[in-house]
Amino acid sequence: MTNAKHWIGGLAALALVVGSLGGVEVKAETPATAPPSARPTDQNRVAAWKAQDEAFQLTRQKAPRKEIIAKYKEALKYWRLAGDKRKEYLVLSNIAHEYQQRGEFPQFLKYAQLSLFVAQAPHERTLALSSISLAYIALGEYEKNAKISKSRIFESNDPESILLGVLNLAATYYNLGDKSKALDTFDQFIAYWNQKQEPIRQAEALEGLSYQYFKLGEHNKGLELVKQVNRLDPQRKRNPIILDQGVALSIGQVCTKQLEPFSILPKESQAKTEDLPARSESNYIQENRRVIEQFQERIKIVRAGEKISLEAGMLTGLALTHSTLGESQTALDYYRQAFKLDAVTGQRPRQANTLRAIANLLGQQGKYQEAINYLNQSLEFQRILKDLFDQGVTIKDIGVIYETLADYDASISAYQQALAIFKKIGDRRREADTILKIGSIYRQQKNYSLALQQFEQALIVAQQSGNCLVTSNVYRHMSRTYEDAGDPTKSYEYGNLALTFAQNLSDFPFKPASIANALNLMARAKTKAGDYGASLELSRRSQEITRQANLQWANTSVYDVIANAYEASKQYDQAIETFQEKLALVRSLGQYSEEAYIFYFLAKMECQKGNLPTALKHIDSALDVIENIRQDLLSPDLRTRFFSTKQNYYALKINILT
Repeated sequence: MTNAKHWIGGLAALALVVGSLGGVEVKAETPATAPPSARPTDQNRVAAWKAQDEAFQLTRQKAPRKEIIAKYKEALKYWRLAGDKRKEYLVLSNIAHEYQQRGEFPQFLKYAQLSLFVAQAPHERTLALSSISLAYIALGEYEKNAKISKSRIFESNDPESILLGVLNLAATYYNLGDKSKALDTFDQFIAYWNQKQEPIRQAEALEGLSYQYFKLGEHNKGLELVKQVNRLDPQRKRNPIILDQGVALSIGQVCTKQLEPFSILPKESQAKTEDLPARSESNYIQENRRVIEQFQERIKIVRAGEKISLEAGMLTGLALTHSTLGESQTALDYYRQAFKLDAVTGQRPRQANTLRAIANLLGQQGKYQEAINYLNQSLEFQRILKDLFDQGVTIKDIGVIYETLADYDASISAYQQALAIFKKIGDRRREADTILKIGSIYRQQKNYSLALQQFEQALIVAQQSGNCLVTSNVYRHMSRTYEDAGDPTKSYEYGNLALTFAQNLSDFPFKPASIANALNLMARAKTKAGDYGASLELSRRSQEITRQANLQWANTSVYDVIANAYEASKQYDQAIETFQEKLALVRSLGQYSEEAYIFYFLAKMECQKGNLPTALKHIDSALDVIENIRQDLLSPDLRTRFFSTKQNYYALKINILT
């Protein structure tokens, strides 16, 4: 599990909820109510009008949706008996709409399909097909959605409807792992508006293609297209939907100078890119607390309106925001509530994502077996859905768990599977990240030359795609490798390169966290070189940066760097004080597994001071954590591998006792 997941602020959590609601709401065409004097006397039609009127009354009274749906179904029965196909279509559309509002997507799909069967006018068929498409997306029926969507993208005369249709279809192909069809969709979009010679629409089409490249981590290609877009539409008259999403995908991944193509944004949009770091760094916690309050208020409203899917989305947003603040147990509680609601609505893609989010938090708490179980459940959903992209992400997370448990063969196998998927779908950022993970294992196995070869490959991908964040990360991995190989000079050199790219990043919170991590590596190199004063100065800078940004939880490793410098300079009391601070922090974050090393280090320091009873107490606490984790693992092989990585803990206890 990566900490980057938790660098998403509260505003991003709001965006996540909006993006997870299954698309744009399709409103049903409301049947007109006939005046009493104009109504026919046919018994079935009279009964149909009566039931329909009662449904309207219940709607105005904000009655439970189940009661409204029951009345519409009663009206449907009589319209069918009366043989009125037009009224049958309208009532079916209303039933579908009510199920969509509730978030019961299997029922939404059923009644949307029934409405298509009796639709007569072209606009009725269009509305029914749009509803079916939205239901397929929500249910994860991506292949079915692609089949009905690809032939009707350009049926509408509304440019915004065409744009949304293209974005939905491209996203569907992306989930299925078909990069070429996703890009072909945008090529058709571009050709369509080129033929009509409408510059604004041409700009929107090119911008849609740029967004797809941003999504794939191809920032250089995306930014080049944005320049073309600006030439076609210098006054920025085009639909802002795509550009805003493109900015969101690029911010934090690229260096500041790369954002020049976005410089013509109107003032309100410029604020999103220029003011965000300063605003977020000074009010990060307060901002997220406000978002939590907003979610809680909105949940009350949607719950009263029986909007189950929307409530689940907001619970997910609450979980993400609490996770951002390091409140993992609260986040877990909200994720589990969201999962139960998504099971009711039948939204399997969201269920899979929620399972993975739960697994990530459990992994941080040291509950590795539970994390593996949840990840396997998530993967099962994704394979059923043929969602290749999410399969890659989940398999990579499984690799992280195995790496933590020192099962390096299983970890590399998982990473290689994930890497193959990311290469197939063309996701350059995740391709580079996964190569880094493979190289990191080789480093831990002391195969430094092979590790550096992997990092060189990742660097090529990062530079080709224009990803400054990943470039900084590559240099950090190289720095750590040279440190482990006993070359502090090169370690410092590559740490400094990582710092240079981190300082040029364009957005919070990636920027301060990346700067802090680079400074930590430079400090480690100075400790290895015996320059303890320089090491402490660099690590204190790192600590201050994340403290000012309220990101202390993203920089727990700085305590190790500081304590190691104190240990090397034989300042044991200061080392102990530093790790006691770290213990308080990781406990507040619920990172139980981190406590084992903290107690082990404290025991070592007390031994150096000759305080053996205190040292024994600390090492026993460390071993309690290790045994709890080990006993939780179901696989005997995993238990053995994990145990083999902790032999120094048991050796320390023996030394204390003898």
